[in-house]
Amino acid sequence: HEGQTPRECFGLVRPDAPDRDAISASGPLLETVLPGTQVPGKQGPRVDRRQDVRATQMARPLGSRRNASTQLGESDAHLLHWRSLALADAESEAASSRAMLIPEEYFGRMESSLGTKAAHEICDILNESPITFLRVNTARISRDKVFSFLSARSVPVEKTLNSKIGLLLASKQKMLELPEYKMGYFEIQDESSQLIAQQVDAKPGELVLDFCAGSGGKALAFAPPMLNRGQVFLHDNRDMKLFEAKQRLRRAGIRNYTLLPPSHPLLPKLRTKMDWVLVDAPCSQTGALRRNPDMKWVYTDDRLFRWVAQQREIFEEALKYVKDGGKIVYATCSTLDEENASQVRFFCERFGLYLSHPPLHALPQSRGMDGFFCATMDADEEWAQWRARTAACACECALV
Repeated sequence: HEGQTPRECFGLVRPDAPDRDAISASGPLLETVLPGTQVPGKQGPRVDRRQDVRATQMARPLGSRRNASTQLGESDAHLLHWRSLALADAESEAASSRAMLIPEEYFGRMESSLGTKAAHEICDILNESPITFLRVNTARISRDKVFSFLSARSVPVEKTLNSKIGLLLASKQKMLELPEYKMGYFEIQDESSQLIAQQVDAKPGELVLDFCAGSGGKALAFAPPMLNRGQVFLHDNRDMKLFEAKQRLRRAGIRNYTLLPPSHPLLPKLRTKMDWVLVDAPCSQTGALRRNPDMKWVYTDDRLFRWVAQQREIFEEALKYVKDGGKIVYATCSTLDEENASQVRFFCERFGLYLSHPPLHALPQSRGMDGFFCATMDADEEWAQWRARTAACACECALV
């Protein structure tokens, strides 16, 4: 359209809004990254000190000759040549180790999105042991108090940088036996999941639907600020997960919730009523492979594209519950552009949605949080028009 940029035509930003570099036009990944996170390729590379030590040990017998002679020229050139070969052998050995720990098809997909160097760095991180994070239940206690009593018990704990309700354990601890856990003061939850839940900025009295609720981890994070006013609806296809969510919500002291299995009669009545809808979509989990290492061995490109199709079906169904002027949050624990930025671009173009603000995106961090993606979209006038057209088509089909 005349006077509009291509991104405005695609529906990614409002025409009257200031320019927001929400989805990078220069590459498949978003440049909007959380403070305190490291982006491979953007900062200095991680140093594998074990490789450096091994390479030094291999080169040391050659280098020791330099102490016996001060002659320069061919001997020094000879030493540098063999040292470079030793370092190259060490790097080749490290690359071979990565190849054995990451399936080739998945590594190729990461390499096409991030580049070879960054993909190697991410592989190293995904082969680390996961870190334990805690989420504080602010409806019952403050983060400072939980930090104080854990420190008094000699538990090595730190406050998270990005989540205002999170704590990081410096070493593995048996937290589930503590009385404070049983009283609902805190739960184990990765910082990335906390940040996704905090995008649902629900106020007291509002209606929120967690469409892929699972065992209720995200709802437990966004419900406390609602002060048990309004209503939180948890929907999932798995009855056992909803049963777990019920136990966790009770322990946390959250009362304003309703569980919605697929056959619940209330589901059709809730359409177009929600202020917020959260779609934490099933995905390849490539950002959280440290916690689910078996997932990398079932990855294939065919499965990836099936996930992409499933995510679009789920999102379209969840969108039916958003009221005019409401918001829908789409999230994954994936690092792949096909499940993240490309999906958001598709949703904005297909349904007439706008990004509320630049999406959040982070790659897996060494001794830190998992990788994730999260985007919040507004459902306003254009979305209402799309819904009206869809309803009209449905009526015509019924009449035929």
